Amino acid sequence: SGESSQIITSGEQIGVFYGKVWLGFDENGISQFKEEILGTDTIEAIEIIGSPLPSFSYGITNHLSYKQFDLSFLFNGVGGNDVFNNTDNATLAKSNAATNGNTAIDKLNNGESFENPTQFSSRFIENGSFLRLNYVTLGYNFDLSNATWVKNLRVYATVSNPLVITNYK
Repeated sequence: SGESSQIITSGEQIGVFYGKVWLGFDENGISQFKEEILGTDTIEAIEIIGSPLPSFSYGITNHLSYKQFDLSFLFNGVGGNDVFNNTDNATLAKSNAATNGNTAIDKLNNGESFENPTQFSSRFIENGSFLRLNYVTLGYNFDLSNATWVKNLRVYATVSNPLVITNYK
């Protein structure tokens, strides 16, 4: 929709989310936003509504072996960051259903009007924290001590990103 979602400003983390503070829907299903008074005018407040930068990141890797088997894995994650869910904002909006477009089932009964315009706001800022299992490798090393044509033979299987734990939709 051409709206800015982030800002670089003095005294704040780089790229913080900057926009309207969503308060919910009114009785007609139209989005309501926090307001502020400027002189004699009342306008929708624009303020910092989240940070994409994590407060911390972490990870653990290990390589275990038992007899001829070995197992390697890597977990990593971040915490304390926010994510703008533009898919929810632009693609899954309830107004899409009114024009034969796609929407999410939970949008059909959330009190929102089909006429509610989609716009960037704190409504679509979500907790971006996650824990991910990046990979797991299981291997088997064959005993080839009596072989003359090869010294080592290892067969293994790796799975990438088999698990992600997050509250992000």
